[in-house]
Amino acid sequence: MKPSTSKSVTDKLKILYSSHNTLPKLIEDEKIKAQSLEEYYVKLQILLSEDDEAGKAALRDKVVGEKKSVEIENIFKAIDTKEKIRGLLKKELPNKEYQIDNIVELLNEEKNEKKKFDILRRNLPNKSESEIKNIAESISRIQADIGKVLLLGSAGIGKTTLMHYLSYKWGKGELWNDKFDYVFRVKLKELLNESWKDGYSGYFDINNLSQSKLNCFIHYCLGGSESTLSVKKIMDIQNKDKMLLLLDGYDEVAHLNIRDEFKKLIDKILEYKNVIMTSRPNAVIEEMSNRFERKVENTGWDSEGIEQYVNKNFEYDKELGVQLKSFLDTHSQIKEICEVPINTALICLVWSDKDIRDKFQKNSDEDFNISQLYQEVVIWLGKKYFQKFENERIVNITDGQILSTPELQFLQEIAFEALVNTGKLVTHQLIKAKLDDKNFKTLNIEKINKLGLLKAEETGESIRNLNHQFIHLTFQEYIAACYLKNQLADNITKYKAANCIGKHRNDPKYLMTLKFLAGIVNNDNNQELIEIFWEAVTCNVDGILELGIERKIILLMHLLAQSKINGKFDNRIPNLTQIQNLIDDIVLKDITIWEQHIIDSGYLSEKIIKTVNEKLRKSKTDFQELKASVGIITSLVNRHEWGSKTKVYTRLISLLKV
Repeated sequence: MKPSTSKSVTDKLKILYSSHNTLPKLIEDEKIKAQSLEEYYVKLQILLSEDDEAGKAALRDKVVGEKKSVEIENIFKAIDTKEKIRGLLKKELPNKEYQIDNIVELLNEEKNEKKKFDILRRNLPNKSESEIKNIAESISRIQADIGKVLLLGSAGIGKTTLMHYLSYKWGKGELWNDKFDYVFRVKLKELLNESWKDGYSGYFDINNLSQSKLNCFIHYCLGGSESTLSVKKIMDIQNKDKMLLLLDGYDEVAHLNIRDEFKKLIDKILEYKNVIMTSRPNAVIEEMSNRFERKVENTGWDSEGIEQYVNKNFEYDKELGVQLKSFLDTHSQIKEICEVPINTALICLVWSDKDIRDKFQKNSDEDFNISQLYQEVVIWLGKKYFQKFENERIVNITDGQILSTPELQFLQEIAFEALVNTGKLVTHQLIKAKLDDKNFKTLNIEKINKLGLLKAEETGESIRNLNHQFIHLTFQEYIAACYLKNQLADNITKYKAANCIGKHRNDPKYLMTLKFLAGIVNNDNNQELIEIFWEAVTCNVDGILELGIERKIILLMHLLAQSKINGKFDNRIPNLTQIQNLIDDIVLKDITIWEQHIIDSGYLSEKIIKTVNEKLRKSKTDFQELKASVGIITSLVNRHEWGSKTKVYTRLISLLKV
C-alpha cells in the first residue's frame, strides 16, 4: 500500500497534467481554434547506432545506420530481444537451431526470474548453476526496459508538444500508469532566468546543494508558489525509480555548460533512472549523447499527418482545405517543408489570405525556402495589427513598410540581443533599455505584444517589468536573422555584423538563425550582401582557432540548401564550386556517417546524387553504404531529383534487381 504522501503527490500531478488538454495557440486569435491533445499525431523512430569503443558509454541499441519506428508507449521497451537472446544461446548450443527457437519463445514471454532460470537449467544440462545464473542475468539485461532516452528533433518539429502530450496522457491514466507514480515536466529554458531561485533559498541544503536545487527547480516548473504541491512533498518522494523526468529543450540551455552550477544540476538529473530529454540534434555533443541509453528521433509528419492537420484546421471551411492540399500535392518542395509541424501550422494560418495564396502560387516551388514562409507570416501579422490598431496612421500598408516599421525594428534588435546574451529569454532589463532608446520612444510594450510575435512570461505586474519570449524560438531566430541582414546591408555596420557571424558560425545555438539568414540573402538581389555573408561563413576569422571541420561542413550544407535559384545552388555565391567540392569530398569519404546530415540539411549536390546512383547499381556495394544510399533516396522523393515519386520508386526497384 502506498504511503498517503505518495498518493497525494501522484493524484495532484495527474489532476494538473490531465487539465492541460489543449496545446497553447501559436498566435493569440479568437478565430484560431486551440488544438486538442486528443487529436495529436506524431511519428517516432529509434535511432540504432553502433558503439563498440571501450571508452564510450555503450548505447543499448547497437546496429549502425538503422532506424525502427516506435510507438510512444514502447519508447522504453527493449527491442529485438528474440534476436539478441538467440545470439546468446547460439554460443551455448551450436548447430541446434530448432531447440534454440523453442527456448527463445519460452524465455521471451517469461517475466519471472526463477522460471527463466528453470527453463535454462532444463535445456542446458551440461552447464553449472553459476553458468546458468550468468546466462539468465544476461537475458534479463537484454529484456530490461531502457531508462534514459534522448529525444531528438529539428527546429519546430514538435518536441515541446510531445513532452506536453506525454504528461497529459500519463495524467489521464492512459500512458505508463503502472510504470511511474510521478511524472515531472521540466522546461529547461527556465534556467535562463536566474530569478527562478527567488523564494527558494530557504530550501537550499548546503550539504546536498544540487539535489535541493533540482527539487526547487522541479517545483518552479510546476507553477512555483501557485502549485498545489509543496517543495517538501517533492523532497519527500522516496522511490525515485517510479519517477519520470521529462526535460524539454536542452538545446536552449546547452551554452550554459561552461557554468559549474549548470553542469552539476544536469549531472544530478542524470542520476535518476528514468529521463526523457529533448534537444535539437546539433546541440548535443557526443559526451552528453553517450549518457543516454537510447536515441529517438521525432521525424515530423508524413503526408497523412499533414493531411490530418489541414483537415482539422479547415473543418469549417473545407474548400480552403481542399485548395491547400491540392497546392501542396503539386508543390513538393513546400510540402517537404510541411513535414515540420510548425510550418504546416504557419501555412494554414496565412492560407485564408488571398494575396498570400496568390504569392505562393507564383513562387517557384524549387526555390521556396523557410525564410519566405516566415516572412509571409510576419507580414500577415503586421497587416492585421496595423489595420486593427493603427488604421489612422497607415492606410493600405505595403509589405516593405511593415518590415521597416519601428515595431519590427524593435523586435529585430531584442531578438538578436536576447539570442546572444541569454540564448532565448528577453529580459525586462533589455526591454526597458530598448524602449528608452531614442529610436523607439514612441513605442510601448503593450502595443508591441499585440503584433503577435512577443509575449510576457507572466501576468499581474506591469508588463514592462516582466520577462518576455517570442511565440516560438524559430520566430526569434528568423527575426534575429532579419536584424543581421539589415546590419550586413548597412555600410556602417556590415563589418561588425560579419565579424559576429564569423565568431559564432560554428556554435549550434546560431545554426537556425544562419539558415534563415542564408534564405533571406538568397531572396535578395544585392550582390554585395551575398558576398559579405558568404565570406563571413566561409573565411578564416582572425583570433579564432577552429578545431575540426565537421561543424563547418554541416553548417555549409544547411546554408546551401536554403540558397537555390531555379532548383540549382545560387551561382552568385563566391567560390561556390570550391565550397561544394569541400563538402562533397568530406561527405563522400564515408557516406554512411553523413546520411542523416544530408537528410536533415536538405543538401544534395550532383556528386552525391551520382554517387548514390552508382552505389545502388553496383552488386557489391557495402551493405552499410547501400542502406545509407536508400535512406538518401527517400529524401529525394520530394525533391524531384529523379522525377515524380512513381519514377523514383520504379527506378529504385530496377536498380535493386539482381
